[in-house]
Amino acid sequence: MNGWVTIASFTYPHELAILRGRLESEGIECNTKDENTISANPFYSNAIGGVKIQVRESDAGRAALIAADYFNRNTAEADNITPQQEYKPEEPHDSRDKILCPVCGSAEVHADKTPSRFNIVMLLLIGLPLLIPGRKKYHCFNCGADFKKK
Repeated sequence: MNGWVTIASFTYPHELAILRGRLESEGIECNTKDENTISANPFYSNAIGGVKIQVRESDAGRAALIAADYFNRNTAEADNITPQQEYKPEEPHDSRDKILCPVCGSAEVHADKTPSRFNIVMLLLIGLPLLIPGRKKYHCFNCGADFKKK
């Protein structure tokens, strides 16, 4: 009765830290198996069965109860997570800064960040783009129009 028994396995080494801490706080001696192998090459995790946490055979019953409690709490917390709200770009603070599409009047307008033809030609000819700012171009996501601000 001096051997080690695997009570749980995890995909990555950092995932077993909380369970290991709970077991050690209860006075149960823990051992990890394949932790260094997966730390060196995470792609081996599925092939070798993940990182395993082991306890002595004499502590296996208590450790299994603690592990079951740990997994039950984690799944219950995961069920209570609400999806984040859909990302929406921030509105300009001042209504004068808001750019409207001249075609449809929509506010779904964003600056076009593609480099100008002149900068691309200079990059090809001399290897350095001459960053000469031009008039900003904008794109309307509502109607698809491209325009320049007057």
